[in-house]
Amino acid sequence: MKNWFWPGVTTTALLTALAVWFGSGAVERDLASRTSAALAADYPWASVDLTGRDLTLKGMAPDEDAQAGAVKLAAAVPGVHSVDNQAVLPPVADPFVFSAVKTDDGVTLSGNVPPGPARTDILVIAERAMPGIRVTDEMKLARGAAPGFPALAGFAVSQLADLSLGEVSISDLDYTIRGRAAGPDAYEVLVTAVAGVLPGEGKLVSARIVPPTAAPGAEKPEPGEETPE
Repeated sequence: MKNWFWPGVTTTALLTALAVWFGSGAVERDLASRTSAALAADYPWASVDLTGRDLTLKGMAPDEDAQAGAVKLAAAVPGVHSVDNQAVLPPVADPFVFSAVKTDDGVTLSGNVPPGPARTDILVIAERAMPGIRVTDEMKLARGAAPGFPALAGFAVSQLADLSLGEVSISDLDYTIRGRAAGPDAYEVLVTAVAGVLPGEGKLVSARIVPPTAAPGAEKPEPGEETPE
């Protein structure tokens, strides 16, 4: 029995397979491009992978509503067959803590920061308040911040400008400041600021502000405030 081989048939099948393969790649690139463009304005954290017309949504969403909104928008892009939601959410911090420490080496920001513009806003405030001083960002993205946190964190960082050395910290909306004032005027600014109403409904828990001429180790609490160790 003889086996017959037709080169033309094999060549046609190969060319057809290649055309399908290259066509599939073009479809994926087109869908990825159009979906990414659709997501860019309201969901810049989102990225997509395509397998044929099946889309995988990735990235760290700021909250559940943003995650659901991105999935809905991606699914509505013409040509997308299905959406596999693999976007993740930041962990919840309880309490939501933040600290900024000023040393001879610069300023270090650490603790938690909520999704959105808060990180950039805090860094901008730090750089404007203390130009020329190195700012190290060690903040970690987390959920659970009180609505007033961004305002209180901005206030806290700005107070470092009037400290030669020191630390400001926030736990939820409880505020603590300690350190040495950079000068007599700076001391008065610091004392007046913490004696008033704090931004973002912050609550002063402890204020230990050392006058610039005080002996090492001297600390002065704000009038009427208890300053626990």
